[in-house]
Amino acid sequence: MFALNIRLLIGLLLCAAIAALLIVGTWTLLNVFRFRAAQRRGWSELHRGRFGPDGQPMPPTGPGVCDGCQVVGAGVHYLASGRKLCPACYEQERVEVSG
Repeated sequence: MFALNIRLLIGLLLCAAIAALLIVGTWTLLNVFRFRAAQRRGWSELHRGRFGPDGQPMPPTGPGVCDGCQVVGAGVHYLASGRKLCPACYEQERVEVSG
């Protein structure tokens, strides 16, 4: 009777250990997938801020006064030509140049 109880106890402990490993493995895998999804979202937000819808790089931005509409803004594009344009004026100029 004692040997049967010991085998049963060892079997239950083994099953509990395997279940614990499966739970920890599943939890880790879930966290890896969540991290990678957050990482992809972060990279897409970074890409969206640095590149336009056509894939061309956006000029650097900073605080300043727009040369087109004379509005003070925190996100004025500094063009290579020396002009400073707010996002609205910059998009308008890009449409005029491309179209």
